[in-house]
Amino acid sequence: MKKNTILYTAVLSVIALNGLLNSQILLASEPTIQSRENTYLDFRKETIYFVFLDRFSDGDPNNNTGKNAETYNPNNLKKYIGGDIKGLINKLPYLKSLGITAIWITPPV
Repeated sequence: MKKNTILYTAVLSVIALNGLLNSQILLASEPTIQSRENTYLDFRKETIYFVFLDRFSDGDPNNNTGKNAETYNPNNLKKYIGGDIKGLINKLPYLKSLGITAIWITPPV
């Protein structure tokens, strides 16, 4: 137990010292200030379309089974259906025609 405590103390000391040295390096450099126009989007003005990627559109059937073919079954809603980023890209003109200006997607799996 005592050896672990000494080891943890040594590791934390190295981390703290490293952080101190890095902060000194950052403080020594001259900050640069650049002016720019506000480029942030005001999403209150956007028409956002939420896409559950797996259920949306299958643009590349070659990647449907992945490493585990048992998880893919387009006839079983409890399984992977096959939607992917390529399918979303293929549908962008359609979404634009609906007036969609922003897309919020689920994480690809």
